[in-house]
Amino acid sequence: IASRWRSSFQDSPRPKHDNDGTVLTYKFHLEMASLEDMPHSVQLFMEQVHHGLWDGCAFVWNPDHLMLASPHVHAEQLEDGTFDIYEDDDKREDFIETGYTSISFQEYSDNMPHKQYTLGFAGRPGGPNFYINMKDNTRVHGPDGKTGDIETVDREGLEGDADPCFARVVAGFDAVDRMHALPVNGEGEGWQRNAFKDDVFIRYAKILPNKK
Repeated sequence: IASRWRSSFQDSPRPKHDNDGTVLTYKFHLEMASLEDMPHSVQLFMEQVHHGLWDGCAFVWNPDHLMLASPHVHAEQLEDGTFDIYEDDDKREDFIETGYTSISFQEYSDNMPHKQYTLGFAGRPGGPNFYINMKDNTRVHGPDGKTGDIETVDREGLEGDADPCFARVVAGFDAVDRMHALPVNGEGEGWQRNAFKDDVFIRYAKILPNKK
């Protein structure tokens, strides 16, 4: 059943507008991995969506190989024109209060490699930040891969473990590609250089009925 569970995301960048003044929106659908392959990660993400924890969060980081969503948003613009991407807009507290912050272990299945348009949890331990793989990142984010390009909380014994890959995009590929084409800062150090110039805010994420 889990392989047919779907989630829907609707995102909009702020303050980007179309010619008629309406906010640009991007909508895409996800299909969860099988519970036989990734039970822990799928449950965590579905609980996050069920409790509305991703509503009001944002995609904040946009390097060449992925797009990262986080409870942290660009709440403050710095004097040099870049953004403090670590500014906490109190969204992470919602995850902490519900207990759905991160996975308990670095779950991974060879049946869910980090192919293009799949989703993975970032960090050690993984979550709540997640990313969409914009190219085949199996070598980088899979077993024994190097995950230093994503900020992690170092935990002894977890350095060589893979990032959990728990879902894949199944509809709205054009929307994901258009999001990935949005401009980044292009300046600053480390994270700031590839941060979205304007956050792509998540209006809502919801669980869709199973397809028969």
